[in-house]
Amino acid sequence: MSSSPKLKPLSEFTRLNDIIAVYKPPLQPNRPASSPSPSSTPQEPSLVILCTWLGGATSRRISTYTRTYQRLLPHASILLIQTTTADMTYRSIPAQHSRMLPARDYVSNFLASQTRAGSEANNRTLPLNGPGQPILLHMLSSGGANTACILAFALEETSTPLPRYLMGIIHDCNPGMQDFWRGFDSLRVSLAKSSLPVRVIGTSTSFISMVALQPLMKTGAIKGMDFLREKLLELLGTPGEMKGTKRLYMWSRGDRVIDWTAVSRHAEDARKMGFEVEERMFEQGEHCALPMANGKEYWDEIRELWKGEKQAEIEPKEQGVLVIKSKL
Repeated sequence: MSSSPKLKPLSEFTRLNDIIAVYKPPLQPNRPASSPSPSSTPQEPSLVILCTWLGGATSRRISTYTRTYQRLLPHASILLIQTTTADMTYRSIPAQHSRMLPARDYVSNFLASQTRAGSEANNRTLPLNGPGQPILLHMLSSGGANTACILAFALEETSTPLPRYLMGIIHDCNPGMQDFWRGFDSLRVSLAKSSLPVRVIGTSTSFISMVALQPLMKTGAIKGMDFLREKLLELLGTPGEMKGTKRLYMWSRGDRVIDWTAVSRHAEDARKMGFEVEERMFEQGEHCALPMANGKEYWDEIRELWKGEKQAEIEPKEQGVLVIKSKL
C-alpha cells in the first residue's frame, strides 16, 4: 500500500502576488466561512500575520513556522508576507506600499467579516485591544519588521488600523541597529544557496550597494535601521491603544546577523514607554532559526500569548534558556 505523497512546502497557500500568500483553514461542516469556530477559545487568534526574514527564507524553512501554527491554531488563517532584498535596500516606501495593497485589503476584509460574524452571533463587535483580539503579528528579523510597518502604514488609510486588532506582537530576532557589517552579512546570507558565480557577483554587488547606501541613510534620503526602530514603536500602536497586548521579544546569543543587545534595548525602550513586554533569550540558535534549536521552549512561549500567563515571573536558567518576564 503506497503512502500518500508529501505536500510541497507552502502548497496549501494561495498567492495574492509574488510576496503575499494566504492560508485558509478547511471549513467545518455546516459552518459559514466567516463564523468563529466553536472549538477555539476567545483568547486564540483567528489570523496570524507572518512577516518573514531576508536571507535563507526558503519555502521549506518558512513552512517550519506555518505548519506549527496550523497545528497549534487549526482554525486560524495565516497571512504570509515575504521580504526581498530590494525592500531592504533601494525600493522606496511608496513602491513597497503599492506591493502591500493585497495584504491590506485581505486584512480589512477579514476584520469586516469577523465583526459581522461576531455581531450576528453575540450582538457585539470586537473588543478594542488585547486578549480576544483576532490578530497575532509575528515579525522575523528586521526584514519582517519592515514589512509589518509597511502593512501598518497601508492600513492607516482604511478604517481598520492594525494596532487596534492585535492580541500579540512577536519580535523574532529583531530589530537590529544600524551596522554596516551586519547589514552586509544579512545580504550575503541571502545568496548562500546560489551557485558560485552568483555568490561572487552578488557578494560584490551587495558590498558596493551597502557602501553607496551609507551616506543616503545618514542624510535620511533612504530610511535605515534607526528609522525602523522608531517606527516599530509608532506604527504598531501606543501604550494606551495596546493595553493588554503583549510584545514578545525573542533572540539568541548565537545570532551572527543581528546583535542581540539591540533587540534587548528595543524591548527596554518599549517597556519604558508603557508597553507590556516579555523577553526570551536563548543561548543557542542561528538567526531566524530559534525553533530549530529550542523547539519546545520557543513554541511554549508563543502559546502563552493566548493561553495565559505563566505562574513564575522569572524562571531559572535551564537547558541553555533564560526567561525574562515583565509586567506593567
